[in-house]
Amino acid sequence: MVETAFYWSLLLSSAFDVKRSDFRELVIHHVVTIGLLWLSWTINMVRVGTLVLLSHDISDILLAAGKLFRHGRTWVKTTNVLFVLFLISWILLRLGYFPLVVLRTALLDAPTFIQPSYRWQNIFQRPFVPRIILAMLLCLQVLHLFWTFLIARTVVKTVTAGQAEDVRSDSEDDDRTESKKD
Repeated sequence: MVETAFYWSLLLSSAFDVKRSDFRELVIHHVVTIGLLWLSWTINMVRVGTLVLLSHDISDILLAAGKLFRHGRTWVKTTNVLFVLFLISWILLRLGYFPLVVLRTALLDAPTFIQPSYRWQNIFQRPFVPRIILAMLLCLQVLHLFWTFLIARTVVKTVTAGQAEDVRSDSEDDDRTESKKD
């Protein structure tokens, strides 16, 4: 429930944040994650919801720490080390663990463990809800592949420039570029 509140805060604050090129994908990610957390809790597929959070939060912590040190501008080596750790965790968790364990568990194992939820008994005991959860998990996997492409671009830029840079465009970068031209 705490994580659900956290994702709600991310979703609501994204409306006021800088709009980057992957803004739509980020909003879809937050909506899907909130839906997954709510549905998995409601129909007692809590293990799947917990596995989703585990596979996401580790990489997110490393990414946030890297961004924090990057804004300090004097911690270049620390930023690059955190980026490498983030890259390793991303590949292992979101491209390995998530599809091979989480998706497999949701597809093959979880439906046999669903226990009735008495509050929503009429609606959520129907077989379409686990399919909705599976569709949401597949949506997250597609988003993981999209962001992997962006991360790969960042890796190329890091290798050529020497420091991890965010390759997504935003209005702040555009403003800085225009002010340099003047």
